[in-house]
Amino acid sequence: MARDILVTVRGKQINQKEPEDTNTSEIVTNGKFHSKDENFFISYSTIEEDKSVTNNLIKVEKDKIEVIKKGSINSKMVFKKGQKNLTNYVTTFGTIEIRFITNNILIKETDAGLQIDLDYVLEFTRDYKYDCKINVGVQYK
Repeated sequence: MARDILVTVRGKQINQKEPEDTNTSEIVTNGKFHSKDENFFISYSTIEEDKSVTNNLIKVEKDKIEVIKKGSINSKMVFKKGQKNLTNYVTTFGTIEIRFITNNILIKETDAGLQIDLDYVLEFTRDYKYDCKINVGVQYK
């Protein structure tokens, strides 16, 4: 059975060539949480700059996290420590091929919710590499 949650997603990207080029973001929204076969599923929607909606699903397994976006942004990113991945990030402005390697994943479950920390390097076109950190907080309602 799905339960209502408050989802907080914080992100930070630091350009490896120009560390002063740092982007941060934070999203706080309502969502749904359920578990099945020792896996956790977090779903929530976001409104993009052009006012379109993207539906997000985060699937949390023991040693792997999948982030699936559908709507005005479409992508499937799979994070597993030490693993390199390649995916297409499809937006209303076009498609970007991105590569990333996951440095670390931390998953902590408590009675109040779930905490996920992702640390990875993001690369698109050979000239752009970013050190990225994403923190996902799930608070049960």
